[in-house]
Amino acid sequence: MPKFAYEARNEDGVLTAGLIAAENLDQAGRQLSERNLFVVRMAVDGTVATARAEKASGHATRAEVGCEMAQL
Repeated sequence: MPKFAYEARNEDGVLTAGLIAAENLDQAGRQLSERNLFVVRMAVDGTVATARAEKASGHATRAEVGCEMAQL
């Protein structure tokens, strides 16, 4: 089962980070949402540096868009 690195905020806005095991990105987003966490950034473990580089460009990463869609 893949692991996803994430950064998320709780209901108080406190930023947390960690790893979560899930079948896919959508499932990982749902698991975090069930914990009342709002995903800021998530990527397959090992690709966080790439996600940060994409974020620096000012564009949402594919993982961010997927997570936001999963939370709707």
